[in-house]
Amino acid sequence: MRELFSVLAALAAVCTAVLAVCPEGEIKKYIRLCCVLCAVTVLASFLPERINLPDTGLPAYAVEDISAEAACMVIDRALSNIEDAVYDAAKQKYGVERDDISVEAVADRSDTSSVKLVMIKCRISGLKNAVIMKSLENFIADRFGCGCEVEYTE
Repeated sequence: MRELFSVLAALAAVCTAVLAVCPEGEIKKYIRLCCVLCAVTVLASFLPERINLPDTGLPAYAVEDISAEAACMVIDRALSNIEDAVYDAAKQKYGVERDDISVEAVADRSDTSSVKLVMIKCRISGLKNAVIMKSLENFIADRFGCGCEVEYTE
């Protein structure tokens, strides 16, 4: 306890001397702030290293690393957005209804830091849509920059 008082006395003497030579104005309030922060730091250094808190009776919680699952969720969401964009493109360009086409976007998931869209697979149904298969395949491949397969099903 004696050490604490001697350190605080030395700090008070230094702060008083600095404040005495400091010019009046804006800078003085910053020097006062600095002196207060030094005093708080000195007081905190004399606190016990470990404070024993009473047991609250609540269960202990552990933090899990779910970054891999989060990356997979982001990839799945991106593929779902690509599939929705293919549905919209087929509707706008060729008038294909959503019930007449099913889309699956396939990605290379070997490295989650750089995922690459590999293939878009489409199944198209309806006799009126059989005519546009090759055109739709080329359109999707050009628009999305990956391979595309369009398969006709009845």
